[in-house]
Amino acid sequence: MIHILSINFGSTSTKIAVYEDDRFVLGTTIYHDSRQPGDIENISDRLEMRRSAVEGWLQENGCGSILFDAVAARGGLMRRIPGGVWKVNEDMIADLMSGAYGVHVCNLCACLAYEMYGKKGIPCFVVDAPVTDELEDLARISGYQGIERQCYTHALNQKASARMAAEKLKKDYKDCRLIVAHMGGGITVAAHKNGRIIDSSDGLNGEGPFSPERSGSVPALALVDEFFAHHWTKEQLKQRITGAGGMVSYTGTSDMRRLVSRSKEDKGIALLIRAMCYQIAKEICAFAAVLGSAPDAVVLTGGLAHSPEITDLIQERVQWMARVFVFPGEDENRALAAGALRALRGEEPVQEYHR
Repeated sequence: MIHILSINFGSTSTKIAVYEDDRFVLGTTIYHDSRQPGDIENISDRLEMRRSAVEGWLQENGCGSILFDAVAARGGLMRRIPGGVWKVNEDMIADLMSGAYGVHVCNLCACLAYEMYGKKGIPCFVVDAPVTDELEDLARISGYQGIERQCYTHALNQKASARMAAEKLKKDYKDCRLIVAHMGGGITVAAHKNGRIIDSSDGLNGEGPFSPERSGSVPALALVDEFFAHHWTKEQLKQRITGAGGMVSYTGTSDMRRLVSRSKEDKGIALLIRAMCYQIAKEICAFAAVLGSAPDAVVLTGGLAHSPEITDLIQERVQWMARVFVFPGEDENRALAAGALRALRGEEPVQEYHR
């Protein structure tokens, strides 16, 4: 029996889970004061705070003495790499701790795993990291010299959901052609071909459908006019696109459960929800052109997939071209542990990170 520890840091949360093979044993989410991560400026202090949280929970639940076979950690901001399982090594730690590719608390996951277990000889992995980039060269051309399209997608849940779809199809993920829509506060739609994400909408940088928090593909010249009319700073404009766009800009909230409930009486909100689903469906259909034919399946996942009012509207527009699978939510800890298990069983190669 293989024992795997999974660690996933969010801005204000620490998610920990223990698995025996692919069976969930126990886990928790520890919430932190939203001011605390920002108040602690030294990255070493942040690491120590998270370490105390993880070690404390493991001790409290009798897991402190368990000899884990591997630790699976959420990937951080480092150089762009293909998806898959990557061994946590000194080069990776150096890039994550330096902040050279960006500073986020997720950088600390692999660092903590290495400090607690890697130095003892226990293998530590990151799986389908946030910096996963498998775009084909054709997909990188933006249409404006000096700006290259990049892959900012929900790689971990995208690939985990794609593998679930492949299992339903009784095929190997590497033999599938899939279109996956991750729908949460941000929305990304991606084309999966032979185990790689060959193209994806970049929801972070203002592509694709609008979402609860993000603007999506707003007409560029109109956005320029809006920018100068309001005299926004660079940071204010970025916030409008990535955090205060989409449903927030129209309704003042990104709480889709509340908006879906209100839509039953409010025709304006009902129209906005239909428009968001319309754009998601349109993006899904566009990615069939990337694959060159109808996909084996379309996959709807993420938090919004819990709402049949949303998934039904999308399915109505895309079910003509393929089967549609709905996998609500995103179990990142399970996806991390599953990647580590594949690596330990020799079902997936372990890649080595170099600076």
